Amino acid sequence: MLNRWFIMIALGWFTSTSLASTVDLGDLHVASGAGERLDGRIALIGAEGLRRRDITVTLGSKEDFGNLGLERFAYLDTLRFQVEPPHVRVSSSTPIPDAYLNFLVRLTWPGGTLLREYAVLLDAPGPAPAKPQAPISVEKPRQPASAPSERTVVVRPKDTLWSIAAANLPDGINVQQQMLAIVRENPHAFVAENINGLVAGATLRLPDSAATDSLSPQEAIDEAGRQNDAWGGGGGGQLRIIDSAEDSLATEAVTEPPASARETVVEPAPDTIAVAAPPPEPPLADLLQEARRQVREQARQLQRRDGEIARLSSELAALQASRKQERQDWMEALGRWRIAALAGLVPTAGLIAVGLVALRRRQSARRADSSDAPDYDFGAPIGDGQVKLNLAKAYIDLDDRASAREVLEEVIAGGTDAQRSEAQALLERLAEGPSQPAES
Repeated sequence: MLNRWFIMIALGWFTSTSLASTVDLGDLHVASGAGERLDGRIALIGAEGLRRRDITVTLGSKEDFGNLGLERFAYLDTLRFQVEPPHVRVSSSTPIPDAYLNFLVRLTWPGGTLLREYAVLLDAPGPAPAKPQAPISVEKPRQPASAPSERTVVVRPKDTLWSIAAANLPDGINVQQQMLAIVRENPHAFVAENINGLVAGATLRLPDSAATDSLSPQEAIDEAGRQNDAWGGGGGGQLRIIDSAEDSLATEAVTEPPASARETVVEPAPDTIAVAAPPPEPPLADLLQEARRQVREQARQLQRRDGEIARLSSELAALQASRKQERQDWMEALGRWRIAALAGLVPTAGLIAVGLVALRRRQSARRADSSDAPDYDFGAPIGDGQVKLNLAKAYIDLDDRASAREVLEEVIAGGTDAQRSEAQALLERLAEGPSQPAES
């Protein structure tokens, strides 16, 4: 069963508007489960010297959620933030329906603004079942007698250094100062004297207030970050308890007691079911490193996308210029074709005119040579047989025997007696030989 206290996934940024003191948000500690009203606390770091009314803590806006690709569920509007230095109390007016809670918190103070993301996995309501473990009998080396005012804490399997420091936090200091002071006071209880190397079962002497003031709040935050980076980069784990029975480094870090006082491990009964410990969560340093890697990868993708857009824009501009040039070339070719066509019509029209003049002269010469040139009566009514006779005579003059014969046969079929007689005479003339000018 997961512990009710979770370490937030820190993916945020800080925008400072002045050189005033820096305020930060720490971890979110949740004491409620899924299906219950949220009850939690966020550590408020570096707010010493500020008045409560100068600090504003709210839920991130819809734009903030959208910028990080998060969904702003409706039940998040029920979250309430109350500044109670050195913490910010987080609560909800209605039960939280989801077991996974993910939201943004915006912190504003006279020196700047901070936006931080919190992701919390809530336990189901009800008591958490105890994790079965092999019985271990550990006889501790004798500790020197402490003064009546000295306080000690025995590290339980589910304790973390952060939870111990937060639960025993003096006024006026932050959690990082208390953690580093505990490490300095109890170097034997930590692997490589790192805040992430807490050994299970160790007895910690809590430092007094004078020992916690050796580092300023900001120096403590920086040193804690450096130890997180060193622990994560060196193959260590997250901020967790190291079981001395499973980690040889932890056994070497603890001062070895006399042979008579060494650990005695009792083997479990044959019917005992071995329960594997859950895999450790990735350390905060690894999460931050992965977040930076993703940001760099997104920046490279954006750069490649910008280059692709620039290339496509260049190709589009070249294509548009090419099509514009093609239209201009086509218009110029069309203009030249029109000029050539007009230039070609002039000789053609001249040839037609010459042909018509020659035809007219031929007909005039033929009429002049013939004393009995036909007299066409084109004023006859349309449909009259005389019109067809005139048309037949014209065909005879043009030496179109077939057409003249066809028209004359129509006159014989439907004309008057005089017209049929004249048509018959013209047909006989056509049958005799070469055409002669028809008589009127």
